[in-house]
Amino acid sequence: MMRYIIYLLFINFIFSETRYINSVTIKGNSSVDKNEILKIINTKNPKIFFKDIFNSRKLYLDKLNIKNYYRSLGYLEAIIDYEINEISNNEINIIFNIEEGNQYFLSKIELYGNNLFSYEHLMKIFNLDNGDIFNPIQLNNSLKEIKNNYLNNGKANIQIVDEIIKEKNGILVRINISEGNTYTIGSLDVSSNEKINKNHVLRELLFSSGDEYNSDLIIKSQRRIYTSNVFSSVEFNQSINKNDKKVNININVRKGDSGNVTGLFGFAQTPSALGVDSSPITIIQGGGKWNISKIYKTGLKMGFDTNVGIRLDKNISLSSMNFEFSFFSPWIYKIRLPLNLKYYFEEAREQGFLRRQGFRTSFLYKKGQKYNLNGTINIENNKTSMNDNSDQERSIQLSYMYFTIKNFLNPKNGRYMSSKFDLRGTFLGGSRNYFKVENEYRQFFPLYYGLGTFALRAKIGYLYDFSTKSQDISNLPIYDRLYLGGSTSLRAWGEGELDNFGGYLKQLLNLEVRLPLFWVVGANLFFDAGKLINENTEKNNEFNWNIGYGLTGMSPIGPVRIDFAFKYGSGKPYVTNALLFIF
Repeated sequence: MMRYIIYLLFINFIFSETRYINSVTIKGNSSVDKNEILKIINTKNPKIFFKDIFNSRKLYLDKLNIKNYYRSLGYLEAIIDYEINEISNNEINIIFNIEEGNQYFLSKIELYGNNLFSYEHLMKIFNLDNGDIFNPIQLNNSLKEIKNNYLNNGKANIQIVDEIIKEKNGILVRINISEGNTYTIGSLDVSSNEKINKNHVLRELLFSSGDEYNSDLIIKSQRRIYTSNVFSSVEFNQSINKNDKKVNININVRKGDSGNVTGLFGFAQTPSALGVDSSPITIIQGGGKWNISKIYKTGLKMGFDTNVGIRLDKNISLSSMNFEFSFFSPWIYKIRLPLNLKYYFEEAREQGFLRRQGFRTSFLYKKGQKYNLNGTINIENNKTSMNDNSDQERSIQLSYMYFTIKNFLNPKNGRYMSSKFDLRGTFLGGSRNYFKVENEYRQFFPLYYGLGTFALRAKIGYLYDFSTKSQDISNLPIYDRLYLGGSTSLRAWGEGELDNFGGYLKQLLNLEVRLPLFWVVGANLFFDAGKLINENTEKNNEFNWNIGYGLTGMSPIGPVRIDFAFKYGSGKPYVTNALLFIF
């Protein structure tokens, strides 16, 4: 019986049709502009290259979003509902029906029991005046901030109760505060799943036994213990002793793994010997990582990372070799100063020969679910096939990346933005003095009825040599200049073929429609346009462009493609084989 049910569910999944949003309509919004409502919901009206897929969970969340929006405008009794009207087998209309009700305004805020903070101080936090539109969401956020202020000033047992009293179209807010006693930190106990050095926990604390209770310092201390790289989990358990007016804290930590070894195999992109700003080379990469953590039962961490890249698009050849040794310590002697030091060796064998080796240390690193911010200081020696001597370059680099893309190998929707700033020489010393910046934007749109994806990318790069105080880049080595051309840039030109001298200004636009054909095979239609400017071409304002088509095959480790690009839309196509999508 169970097998039969699973079979039916599978058949239903295979043959069920995806439903798309034909229109989203707002009704009953006499006081609020419908465009403001459409901005806050995730169910969207069709656009030129986009038609939203119906999702019942997303629709329910949109209903809650509209209700909360109305509440923030003082419509406390607003009723939100929606209708789903099917106009065909795979298209539906969504109608949101709104009953706004009365709009309420703040008549007065009454405070009782506040001794530690004055009425004026607390009213500044509320940031509400009599007669303002009553916003319960803003009120709740203000109450949280007030409670946090008390928790940071010894009031570990603070209690705040609010009453909302309706008076016609006015709201009376009555807030009762029970501050309680002022507490201090009592005992500090450390427990773990195995034997540890308790000093590695206690040294991270921003408070001591006997200090006045402060909730923010406890949270920051917990974060410091976790980022010390010694423990895999950190838990603070607090117990209040009302008789002694103390808060006893038990810190439970769990030690993580002492290291791991991982292998790496797949498609990747590596810079050519023309430099990081030329068209990257797509390779098959293999290698491994060895991480050693908790050295001498401390936060010291070392890592070894090595890999080689093999190029297959033109002929089989060893394209790159990389080795990296990294060292991390959260403390330097008795100072909480994280040190992240890395030695690297990189060798590229495409479009010449380039070898880099040097040291890199991070002075800024922040990572979120949708962004990365990184800052590094580099000292490296470079050697190329054009120069027998090594050149030392010293630089400060900043990079920021924001993205909403979930699948980078085969993106269907979302966007990506990045900015990279590179300052070399000047007060840092070294053989060259210049500034380089490169910005990139990508956007992906699903086409109607899941027919494919429209992809867009724009890039702009700029280079300035402080030594010449002009746009002359002849003093810079080839790997420091900007380039266009190749399978990840202008596809009708080879790598460095457009202008092998390089440039100080690079502009690039790529438009591509990606269509699934059958099984794992797809097709793509594309348009590429770009301009590279140096002192020889700065009076030429014409863009180089091409159109073309290609075929893609989705392998288990990423797409494989062949592209046919036509310079200025005619002539014999330039054929490129590549791994991964162009972007």
